[in-house]
Amino acid sequence: MQKTNIPDYLSSATDRQKEAILFDRGQMMVIAGPGSGKTSVITKRLRYLIQQRSIPPQEILTITFTKAAALSMQSRAVSECKKASLAVFGTFHSVFYQIIKSSGYFKGFTFLSKSQAEKILQIALSSVRGSGLIPPEETEDAGQLLSRISYYKNTGSCKGFGSEGIKELALAYESECKARKKLDFDDLCVYADRLLAQKEELLHFWQRRFSYVQIDEFQDINPIQYRIVEKLTALRQNLFVVGDDDQSIYAFRGAAPDCMEVFMQGHPAAKRVLLTDNFRSAPSIVKISSGFIENNTVRTAKKLASANKSKEGCVEIRRFDEDKFEVKEITDLIAKTYRESLMSQGNAEEVTQAVLVRTNHDMEPYASALTAAKIPFTIRERRKSMWDLACIDDYRAFLRFVFEGRRRSDLLRFMNKPERMLSRNELEEEIVDPEAVLALCRERGLSERERIWKKLFLQLSLGAELDHYGCCHLFFEVLGYDRYLRERKEKERQEGQRARQSLFGIANFKKGSEFLRFFEEYNRQLEESLEKGRDNPSGKASESCISVMTYHGSKGLEFDRVYLPGINDRTVPPKRVMASRDELEEERRMFYVAMTRAKEKLLISCVFNPENTQEKESLFIEELRDVKDHISSNSTSSRN
Repeated sequence: MQKTNIPDYLSSATDRQKEAILFDRGQMMVIAGPGSGKTSVITKRLRYLIQQRSIPPQEILTITFTKAAALSMQSRAVSECKKASLAVFGTFHSVFYQIIKSSGYFKGFTFLSKSQAEKILQIALSSVRGSGLIPPEETEDAGQLLSRISYYKNTGSCKGFGSEGIKELALAYESECKARKKLDFDDLCVYADRLLAQKEELLHFWQRRFSYVQIDEFQDINPIQYRIVEKLTALRQNLFVVGDDDQSIYAFRGAAPDCMEVFMQGHPAAKRVLLTDNFRSAPSIVKISSGFIENNTVRTAKKLASANKSKEGCVEIRRFDEDKFEVKEITDLIAKTYRESLMSQGNAEEVTQAVLVRTNHDMEPYASALTAAKIPFTIRERRKSMWDLACIDDYRAFLRFVFEGRRRSDLLRFMNKPERMLSRNELEEEIVDPEAVLALCRERGLSERERIWKKLFLQLSLGAELDHYGCCHLFFEVLGYDRYLRERKEKERQEGQRARQSLFGIANFKKGSEFLRFFEEYNRQLEESLEKGRDNPSGKASESCISVMTYHGSKGLEFDRVYLPGINDRTVPPKRVMASRDELEEERRMFYVAMTRAKEKLLISCVFNPENTQEKESLFIEELRDVKDHISSNSTSSRN
């Protein structure tokens, strides 16, 4: 550690934290384990540079990966040092945008919307299809193609089909965007990199603009971002990076955990500090999560320890016979803790809880169950809801027709799903009268059509007496909607089957019509939860204190209790990654991030039924059991 007077505001910092905070000129890499106070290190170093080293705050640039994180960090820095309000905080994209804007080369350019990007992609595809470099089957999924173009822009390499094909498509796409004066977020990186390489005056301006650069979450940097940072800091050589290779979870953007090693190789004189004290999680959580991540081979070895010695904490691994039992048990545990927290208000702090899942789709059962249980929750990630699917709209139309007045518009949605050859011409009134429809068929001599209508109306009449489970059975099996789904394209068929499974999973309403009220309440709750999530980017206790989010979305947050459900074979990790070491290690890092969000209690669960060969424990569950056994064995040995 540098010899200097230690400011009073560092009295509670550890020796390693002080070493990082008091670092002045040159390069330093801080490897910061979960809960080790990395944000505090960055903001206190900023204060140190301003107050003790007299560095003009406007010459200090701090970069992180999200706008919310940048704003939160700025707020913390300003609360410690008012002059920090003059320092610059931003994301990579916001900084690169300023570089592009200052060049004057992109006046009048605007950002692409998702629909505009897909339209331009189709134009680009039409110009390269004849080359034979892109297989026809690879052109159907626009989202996947745009993702591959993005990966190529950020890394210079590609995934999927051959590099020449994606390179040609990316160039055609860029040309079409440029012709329309449109930019996507990856273009900010691409054009900033090109401008700094080609325009010497612009490069010198930005090199002089900042004398100190700090980068948070450095493990998430991709090759083009790293290249630009190297250019910006080449003059002053004052670069301070903080990250954790065990938490590198953005491979799809080109990030890789070995960026920490690349940094040290590129800067052999750089200092390196390890922050290994976890101030967030209880000892049991730190021990098991640390033992688990040691299964990865591409990582910096580190010995992590909990600084919270007052509570041992709890890590529990549980099995459930079926998905619905897993959802119910976790929902009940959340509800019990939530209600106990309400009763003890004023006497204790609110207990924060989170259900963390692998994908957006996996959030749906828990959001639905919490809504049905009338437990408020927060979702910070907007995504397409399962309840927005066409098959759900068809089911709702069926329920409205049965329970809310037999409207013609509702019947039209599902009467030919599956195909019954029924005609809308027989439905002359907005409110459908079955007797009038049958009479009209007789009048027109449509005896076969009359028979089909009569059967359909008889089946629909049964719904009024059924509970929700019975209504689901009637719609999918008796009316034949299952057969309709089997005839759809693969994607729609899979979506329909997932929606069907979820409908049956919450089919505990006494009347089928109650689902309609649930649906309205669910959408209202989602909008409210998204608002709470936007108002609460730091992850501190919100009004509900309950969050439902993905592993990616939980990055940087912490909760008293964390639930990690669905840890099954082929799900976590997904089946597709099992043959690739790099992808498997990425999945293990994601799970590690999710585990280390927990402060006091961590519940990890799977669906396991010996009679059902389709449901097996995940490899990760096996690894966690091995870690627990190893810890238990060592504990027994030490006592003996």
